[in-house]
Amino acid sequence: MIRKGITLAITALFVGIAITPICAAQSANQSTNTTENINNKFLGHYFGLEGNIRIIYNATACFEPIIPLTGEYCREISVSYKITGILAVFISRLLSGRMGMEITLSVEDVPDYATVRVSPKVVNTVIEPHWNSEPCYYYIALSEDAPAYETCYFKLKATSISIKGPFGLFTWIHDAEHVEDIPFVPAYLPIIDITPETSYIETPPGEITNLSIFFENLGNGLTMVNAKIIQIPSDDWWCYIQPETVLGVGESKNVPFFILPPGNFSGHEDIRLSFTPSYFYDPTQQGYTYNFTITVHYRP
Repeated sequence: MIRKGITLAITALFVGIAITPICAAQSANQSTNTTENINNKFLGHYFGLEGNIRIIYNATACFEPIIPLTGEYCREISVSYKITGILAVFISRLLSGRMGMEITLSVEDVPDYATVRVSPKVVNTVIEPHWNSEPCYYYIALSEDAPAYETCYFKLKATSISIKGPFGLFTWIHDAEHVEDIPFVPAYLPIIDITPETSYIETPPGEITNLSIFFENLGNGLTMVNAKIIQIPSDDWWCYIQPETVLGVGESKNVPFFILPPGNFSGHEDIRLSFTPSYFYDPTQQGYTYNFTITVHYRP
């Protein structure tokens, strides 16, 4: 029975030599946007079947923001395979139960601020003239340089092997390749550096003293720093710092803090400040609040 099947297959493939060029011409005129031409190419072989690969991902899951510096995030995808050609049904029946199709997966064009791996790296599907799917997963982690809420991409490449006929004389199924752009979105990461010029400063009574505070945005998005004076020695003191400072990615500024003690001040007192970073386009996304104590002093 096996020898009979092989003989019929070889005969059918030779018959296909006279027919397939017509199919090739028709295929070349088809739109490359159709799912039936998923690999966006025609290999131009005179006989043998074409392998077709497609990759399906859940857009809702892929566009869920990934927080940088929090480890790997797992996403599921689906890899599908089918064969096409005038002898697809016949060849699939001949190979049924004897052989599957091996598809190798790899990642390419990964941005510098991301690491991506795929598992498993090889999936196996049955060989049939309709789509058969296998699940696999990719794991992605981001650094602090990933741009907040920008749609980013990496490429996932899938390649299938070719299958030869008896004695390796003819190719029954040609190899195939498909590359899919997989999107991902980094979340906002609020990181700032707040450094006062000093934490111990002389403030003569009745005079305005200027203290510089250094701000730097170490995060991945446009950041607004909210400054508050949360404690002063008494109502006789006047202190001021601008309540909001906007910083681009990597930007730094020196922000002045003004202090005016009362005319009878002497000794030591404490002034407390707080600084909270938030995403400029959505202030509800806040980071850690930094608290500082400035000690003021004067000896007549």
